[in-house]
Amino acid sequence: MFPTITFVILLSLTSVVRCSVVKYQPEAVHLSFG
Repeated sequence: MFPTITFVILLSLTSVVRCSVVKYQPEAVHLSFG
């Protein structure tokens, strides 16, 4: 299992990537996440 710190880092990275995609590619986000 992942350590808690690693999990938090991965979660933060996922959030940053998702925010970037939302900002630059809204159409792709709607297609991907519904």
